[in-house]
Amino acid sequence: MTQRAFHAPTKTERAHRLALWCGGLDRRGSASTGGVDARMGRRPNPQRKQDLLDEIVVYLGETGIGDLSLRPLAKCLGTSTYTLTYQFGSKDQLVSDAVRHALELRRQSVAELADGEAGPAELVRRLWSWSTHPPNLRLVRMLLEATTLAHTQPAVFGDVGRQVVSEGVGLLSQALERAGATATEADRGATLAYGTLVGLQMDLMATGERDRSELAVEELCRSLEEEGGVVDVTDLVAERARQPAGA
Repeated sequence: MTQRAFHAPTKTERAHRLALWCGGLDRRGSASTGGVDARMGRRPNPQRKQDLLDEIVVYLGETGIGDLSLRPLAKCLGTSTYTLTYQFGSKDQLVSDAVRHALELRRQSVAELADGEAGPAELVRRLWSWSTHPPNLRLVRMLLEATTLAHTQPAVFGDVGRQVVSEGVGLLSQALERAGATATEADRGATLAYGTLVGLQMDLMATGERDRSELAVEELCRSLEEEGGVVDVTDLVAERARQPAGA
């Protein structure tokens, strides 16, 4: 598989991409780009590493993880392969650190969506809206790729997939319990709702058919609202089976 061509942006362009990527977390509307420091004989600079991670996450979200090569990455960031190796030690460690950083960016953003007041249907709508905003959809795609690769490269990717799922299900489960569901009902409903949401994210990434995907999200939300926050899988399937074809 050949690596997709990637335009090396200017420092200003990289800052703008990072600000978009964070989905509004940087309320000042700016992002740090850091400076290149590849001088010999100095200890790795923690802040420089953090700045690099911000930019690496943007890069991997656009180009993917599987075909990563340090040379085009360094060119895009306006730095050197020496600096990347100096800061991270190896390509595998760079990828591992970038995935953990992406997970933390997602965690911070999603936590802002679950303000403790939103019902389950509203939370699903917020999660969908955030995750399908183009810069954030790239983050979702990166974490999905990392989840897949973790099965064959656990030393690099760890349990990123388990963390992504448990955090999403946990937030929805809390919303369902606030709506009156028992712990068992909340866990079941959250698992179904989150699994459906992830499937629709993948559908959108694969087909680009946003309108169709969003209609399905609204159907999920309607079911959550009609059931008082609890989705009964058996009743939902039975209801769909009773509807005439094309309804």
